[in-house]
Amino acid sequence: MKQERWKVTLAAIFLLASGFWYSHLYYDGKVIQETAPAVETVEIAVDDAINLNTASKEELMLLDGIGEKMAERILTYREENGPFTKIEDIQNVKGIGEKTYAKIAGELTVD
Repeated sequence: MKQERWKVTLAAIFLLASGFWYSHLYYDGKVIQETAPAVETVEIAVDDAINLNTASKEELMLLDGIGEKMAERILTYREENGPFTKIEDIQNVKGIGEKTYAKIAGELTVD
């Protein structure tokens, strides 16, 4: 008997919550909110090579193994030393060794 009362109580709560939500979507037969608010996104084509000399932090973070801190190091290196002349130069950035370079080399350009 207690289990059935629990199920009925849960069903009632669900129905009340559903009605409350539904009533906020519709007013006088008109939809007042169809979707959630838009979230600002950055669209970057993953198939395109990332230019080490023009890439933003967010673009650099798309590379395998490159997080926020490493992306910031790449940007700092670029600011202090000028543009990269070849993609191999990224190995001059502290923390980017041969293994990381091997993973990302095919996704980089300096053109």
